[in-house]
Amino acid sequence: MPLILSAFGSQASTGTPGLGGLPGSGPNLEPGVLETCSRIEYSALDVVGQGGCLLNAVGKPGTKVSVNVDINSVPAGNGTYGQISTSGSFTVGDATIIKADLGTHQMTVNVNGADVKTIPITGGKAGFESRSGTKVIMEKFQQLRMDANTIGIEPGDPNYYDIPDVKFAMRETNSGEFLHAAPWSVGSQGKANVSHGCIGMSTANAQWLFGIAKVGDPVVVTGTNRGLEAGNGWTDWNVSYDKWKSGSALAA
Repeated sequence: MPLILSAFGSQASTGTPGLGGLPGSGPNLEPGVLETCSRIEYSALDVVGQGGCLLNAVGKPGTKVSVNVDINSVPAGNGTYGQISTSGSFTVGDATIIKADLGTHQMTVNVNGADVKTIPITGGKAGFESRSGTKVIMEKFQQLRMDANTIGIEPGDPNYYDIPDVKFAMRETNSGEFLHAAPWSVGSQGKANVSHGCIGMSTANAQWLFGIAKVGDPVVVTGTNRGLEAGNGWTDWNVSYDKWKSGSALAA
């Protein structure tokens, strides 16, 4: 549910999954309540999903999506009842897919089916390899403090850093991988991986990417031997649709 709720706004990415596949297995939630009481409507789709499912449905840019979750007074199990119904809508923005190859140290940005820019990048060095897999932009920050202590590297460690003003940071994982400006590593971008796991690029390229990327846009990372863990961010795109749907409380 959090992915759909986070999409309630003026615009969302084509990379934001929907309700189908929600297990409905919270401590007080009766299986299937959310899916049974939820309805998603689309103005146009390339592939039509089933019921409340959006994961196998790719909305064209400009597609209008409305969501209605009618759970007021619905029994959720263990004497718990829904307290409020909610609804929302959003418009699907440009289909932006970011593909980062850490073997070649190049990142290609594809918008609506066309490659529009290739950016020299650097990724995680040995011992701090970036995770390969399909990630999703979760948050965006014009400026963000990055303190290595938050990922277990303490002051005094040769790998410790504390940068108060990292520009154009876009979160990919819960564990702290970001796309961001890294002016200190421009000499290695396009040539070598020298970061602590983030994907760095020049300030100019990061500013450009920040301007077109949306929360929900997929970031496809390849070229490393470290995989993305399930649940380390919005990781739905790393499982097949059939496996994802099998988690539904309404699955046949």
